[in-house]
Amino acid sequence: MILHYTFNGIMYIHNTLYKVLCKLINIKNTTRFNMRMILFKSFFIFIFNLNICLNKFYYVILKMLIKIKRGEKLEELYLRRIQEDDKEKILDYLNEFIVIGSDLKGFVGSERAKDFADLIRLNKESEKQPFLGYDVEGKVPSTTYLLVRRSDEKILGNFCLREFRNKICDDSFAGNIGYSIRPKERRKGYATKGLKLLLDIFKEMGLSCVRVGCRAENIGSKKAIERNGGKLINVMDNLIKYLYYEIDLKGENKK
Repeated sequence: MILHYTFNGIMYIHNTLYKVLCKLINIKNTTRFNMRMILFKSFFIFIFNLNICLNKFYYVILKMLIKIKRGEKLEELYLRRIQEDDKEKILDYLNEFIVIGSDLKGFVGSERAKDFADLIRLNKESEKQPFLGYDVEGKVPSTTYLLVRRSDEKILGNFCLREFRNKICDDSFAGNIGYSIRPKERRKGYATKGLKLLLDIFKEMGLSCVRVGCRAENIGSKKAIERNGGKLINVMDNLIKYLYYEIDLKGENKK
């Protein structure tokens, strides 16, 4: 707020000087004023250019302040697989969902693992799971990625990547992607950023499009998917309403 008023003050001063110089330049140009006019014109051009630069700088700073106020901090995020030394961080991450009473999705083995070692084992097995075909019932290979903030290495979310889909994935709206964002870190744009990073991995794998579903009342997920180019292709209007999206990785569906 202080920065806002400071820039407003600077802009007011320069706009006032601008108006004064305009009036001076309009004075009748006689021999007596020739030299003075040259100086005024030079100074006027300098103030005019400075005014333009300050305006641009002001709006850049203002946009940054708005983003920070909304929680969209200028942070570097990245995705990585689970590591052996992640035990404490992952247990703390999973416990936050339990304490708050929030559903955890897209984390392979989180409901079946007996301990952390078992969680690692289940994830390795899931990655090596063979794909038997679209019409064949059963599991599809899945890889769990952690969304991590580089500044403090805090786990902000988890994303499940499925290179292949079978009919069950489409019928249940599970698609190629499952994800969750840490309860206390929601509404900060992390789902949008994490999904974008995951889509980059899909592109590197050579996929042309992927599908992802979410509950209709989950406005955060809905916005994250649509901001990443998601186009609604189906709706499951049962007791709980689900939305099913397709994202064209070639870019045709993106704005």
